[in-house]
Amino acid sequence: DLELFPAPPDTDPACNLLSGTLTRVIYEKRTGGFLASVDVGPLTFTCRLTSEKARDFTIRPGQTAFVRFPMNAVRWHCLNS
Repeated sequence: DLELFPAPPDTDPACNLLSGTLTRVIYEKRTGGFLASVDVGPLTFTCRLTSEKARDFTIRPGQTAFVRFPMNAVRWHCLNS
């Protein structure tokens, strides 16, 4: 449910929108898609992109990217419990 955009998308009151820095792009040979990681402060969000979505914009590490997601799309992991 995480969506990645190169520019701020239309607002959706049911979703959160964060901007960050695209830090990693990995090609998935099996699917032909990509995994893209965006650092937003101390958090890293990883989004799966289809090849069609990746063609919509050029994705390069270091560029600003926007992540949109509903709250139930995020899984939180506690490291020191």
